[in-house]
Amino acid sequence: MAQGCILPVTTRDSQELRRSLQDPNTQRAILAAGEAIDNRDKYAYCDAITYPLANPGDAAHEVFVDYVLRNVEGNEVIDESYAQALPKAVVAIARQTKDILGLVTPSLGKRASANDKTLKHRTRGDAFAYELLGTAELIRLNEARQTGSRAANGGPELRVFESDRLDLGVRFNTGNRRNGEEAGLFRPTSKQITMQSETFEADLLIRRNVESGLAQKVYTIGVDFKHSRTATSYSTNSQDFARKINDVVQGIVRGELGLAEYHYVTNGYFDAPFKEAVAKANETIMAHQQKHGETASPKIALHERLQFPLT
Repeated sequence: MAQGCILPVTTRDSQELRRSLQDPNTQRAILAAGEAIDNRDKYAYCDAITYPLANPGDAAHEVFVDYVLRNVEGNEVIDESYAQALPKAVVAIARQTKDILGLVTPSLGKRASANDKTLKHRTRGDAFAYELLGTAELIRLNEARQTGSRAANGGPELRVFESDRLDLGVRFNTGNRRNGEEAGLFRPTSKQITMQSETFEADLLIRRNVESGLAQKVYTIGVDFKHSRTATSYSTNSQDFARKINDVVQGIVRGELGLAEYHYVTNGYFDAPFKEAVAKANETIMAHQQKHGETASPKIALHERLQFPLT
């Protein structure tokens, strides 16, 4: 029989433990720890893949590039100029974050998928390719010009700093949960229960450590790339987009997702209804800021004509 200190647990102790587990902050801490454990091997796998990608001098570099982009060749929806630019783009992305999620393995969140697989999509493969090209362009702008993309609507600049962590295809919980119960980040309930979208996606998620008093906090930026096949006007279903941008607004104002900014990026330009919907969303965010004594500023930005060099 093992020897040691045995502490008796009373009924009252058990009741207090159950009560503490109902605290939302405790639940979020437990879920965050679970996410870290669940993704430990995933991060290690990504690091093993992206290390040869990031180093053109590595003996396995070309093999790994060919593997990640294996679904590009033969996909007629992906323009040849995109196909030619993608190898440089994935090298820049791998160099930025060695264990990036969403490039060769699914990222965080329900139904998240890896970009190397979505490139084979027969109708949207070019849009998924643009997500990589747009991400690489933000990295290039910072490296070559020490700048980012200036917003077309007065929103915040979109920039990737050298120390930023990037992940692709992260799916956020919308908060549409049965009876308002806390399901935790990235763990939504079924759409059949809520009749609403379970998640909204950031094609690119930027996480940045910033000083906050004597401590550091993580500043989180979401990016949604909107591809225009003709590099002209981008438009979307107004009712569907109204629901989606409302999820983004709630993700920012609730604060529980840690989402500070959200950016829509296109290689063309946004049509008037799209811009109007974003303007209304920013009005809602700024009204919330004023109500809570904060400085009012738009948190959803529009970026047009952003394109990685195709030659």
